[in-house]
Amino acid sequence: MKYKHIYHIFPLGYTGANQTFNDGICISTLREIEKQIPDLTKLEVTEILLGPIFESETHGYDTVDYAQIDKRLGTRQDMVDLSTACHKAGIHIILDCVFNHVSRSHFAFRDLLENKEQSAYKAWFVNVDFSRQSTYGDVFSYASWDGHEHLVKLNLDYEPVRKYLIETALSWKKTYNIDGLRMDAADVMSLDFLKQLSGSMKALDPDFCMIGEVVHGDYNLWLNEGGMDHVTNYELYKGLYSSLNDKNYYEVAYALKRQFGKGGIYPAKGLYNFADNHDVNRVSDILINRGHLYPLYIMLYTIPGLPSIYYGSEYGIMGKKNQISDVNLRPTWAQVIHEKDEDVIRVIESLSLIRHQNKTLYQGSYEEFHLTHETIGYKRACDGEALYVIINAKTERTWIEEDELMGTYWDALSHEMVECHGGVWVNGLWGRILRKN
Repeated sequence: MKYKHIYHIFPLGYTGANQTFNDGICISTLREIEKQIPDLTKLEVTEILLGPIFESETHGYDTVDYAQIDKRLGTRQDMVDLSTACHKAGIHIILDCVFNHVSRSHFAFRDLLENKEQSAYKAWFVNVDFSRQSTYGDVFSYASWDGHEHLVKLNLDYEPVRKYLIETALSWKKTYNIDGLRMDAADVMSLDFLKQLSGSMKALDPDFCMIGEVVHGDYNLWLNEGGMDHVTNYELYKGLYSSLNDKNYYEVAYALKRQFGKGGIYPAKGLYNFADNHDVNRVSDILINRGHLYPLYIMLYTIPGLPSIYYGSEYGIMGKKNQISDVNLRPTWAQVIHEKDEDVIRVIESLSLIRHQNKTLYQGSYEEFHLTHETIGYKRACDGEALYVIINAKTERTWIEEDELMGTYWDALSHEMVECHGGVWVNGLWGRILRKN
């Protein structure tokens, strides 16, 4: 597995666009993201994951036109320029791909509304039923995503739909030189279609990266039958914060051993690890003790899998969604800068550099050697090299006993030599990343 570090941006929020209404006014706000590229290189970022960028009605996941950049973000040339600038800096581009559903304003659904049973696009959508009405008063009902009737479910088992969507994705590759797709709602999509799409993209670019959004289920289904390279690790996500809030590292330790330990059920390279994203509350708002951000990120950057950071979280910003909107999870970059915590980003910059410099952290095996309610230790090993990661979620300095820790070690996290005699002291709300000297 190559070193990867994904930085996730929600462009409509980042640029300050109106996320509740598309007024059709073209503003080249995508160019604002280019200004952040130097900071991303400091974070050792290899990929930018851009949330929805194509023409939509509101928040981006209700696509109107897959061929047009959302006017609130700019033009095709703006996107071409952003991609070019990223590639010059050695950063790849991954696009959020919303192929499970479209908005009611999509051309195919508009045709169905107009021509009804005579529409050439009737078979493009799932469960179209002219014996029932929709809640919009249409003379037919239809399947939607999660009961939201403004998100009309596409029939991914219908060949003309597959052809249209695959040609769309291939055109993005050719036009914008993208390097990957994050498949929104992959857990409710046809695995066969996903695999066909993945194969088509990899035929054009063997290194093309496919990420599947899967909230529940056996991740191996999407990694194998669905042709995904990575799957969102929601199982681990929950344990990252709740094990700290509940003073119960046994929870996250169970998940880590189940996934990555000896005989683990998932290939380490296949899981996309995250602490927050555009759909869930910021982890800094979830943690009871803000100081637990440090143990959490030490774990995120030292466990198997692919780490990602959601824009703004490198600065420890807060953010909670409410009953009617997720806008608070998708702030402008100006808001991020206003609320930034420099201590958090310094730690994350250090952790990302340590990970990049030590292939043991992104290729090595995982073996737990220490566990209590508030402390955990695990060994990462690769090609004869071993790193010992120890994390202390307690507020006080704690002695971690481990017979294997004997001699002199370099602590990559604290940049110091450490003498170990069957154990080591670890500061509160901190950790150690030890290599035998």
